[in-house]
Amino acid sequence: MTMMEQGIQHMNEQQYEEAAKCFTSAIEENPKDPTGYINFGNLLGIVGDFERSLAFLIKQLN
Repeated sequence: MTMMEQGIQHMNEQQYEEAAKCFTSAIEENPKDPTGYINFGNLLGIVGDFERSLAFLIKQLN
């Protein structure tokens, strides 16, 4: 299972800190893949950090 898949699983299980760690690792492993930024942005939105969520979602556009 990839770090991205693990992050999604943790997010679905409401284990948000673990999900954040996995998404961070996935972004570090492949910073050009926008999926990590999208998933991290979604996670931040779920926990109510909308400003940072928007920043991650915008970053994936670059």
